[in-house]
Amino acid sequence: MWIDNTLAYKLIENAVGDVPDDPPDFSPESGFGEGSPPTWEDEYRSTILLLLSTLYLAVRDVAEDTTLTPEQRKTRINILIDGFRTQGEVRINQQLNTIYRLGEQAASAEILGVGLYPGRGMDAAVLEHALLQQRENLQHIANAIRDNAYGQINWQTLQKQYKVPAQFQFYVNMNAAFKDAKIRLDRMASYGATVAYSEGKLNVFREFEDQITINWITRGDSRVCPTCNFYRDNNPYKPSEFPAPPHSGCRCYPSINVKDGGGDGMDLFVLPIADALINP
Repeated sequence: MWIDNTLAYKLIENAVGDVPDDPPDFSPESGFGEGSPPTWEDEYRSTILLLLSTLYLAVRDVAEDTTLTPEQRKTRINILIDGFRTQGEVRINQQLNTIYRLGEQAASAEILGVGLYPGRGMDAAVLEHALLQQRENLQHIANAIRDNAYGQINWQTLQKQYKVPAQFQFYVNMNAAFKDAKIRLDRMASYGATVAYSEGKLNVFREFEDQITINWITRGDSRVCPTCNFYRDNNPYKPSEFPAPPHSGCRCYPSINVKDGGGDGMDLFVLPIADALINP
């Protein structure tokens, strides 16, 4: 039931104009967060949003297919929603774990750079929390889309049964529901990717609690918030005291303090190597 990526994007392009409002733009939101997102974040967000775009095409077509009975349409939509949720959870688990490992690899490179040797690491409790949060949001989005589609089918049935005059007709806008879902899913994915990467780094750094200090590194652009600038100005921190992201869209990350032999923003050199590990 799931279409090929290229076909999905082509269908989205062709769909413009054939519904009351334009379909949502399913590409990641470019103006969200502090600074340009790294490649691994963009790829994660694009993958999740592609699933949503495919669901949009399928649900819209089923909801408007009057050759099927209302119950048949609801059954098919239920199957589509379940498939979206299942495939979304698989991708969340796979890609966030990959991003987490990229963070560990980047931190290990920094640790080796100061003459220390990373060991096994600690339990990734924060990663598990992020994964749970992502899955719960996916479930919430799936349920909201299902409710919207059911509402549209139910109203179409009432219109036909009671011959509701045109001026009183009500249309549950599928596009609006998917636009809301897209924003929530996109921002959720951005948060999850950033948390997974930073936690991967911190998981390595915490092994050296009494040997290193780490800096809060911002993306260095005009969108960095006052709180993140404050954290940066109060560098360095012990690994156990490194601040949590203060807001949605935070792309700040930890790096070994210069005086410990590391360098501010070492990820700027590590990230291009790490990005290639996702799609070798």
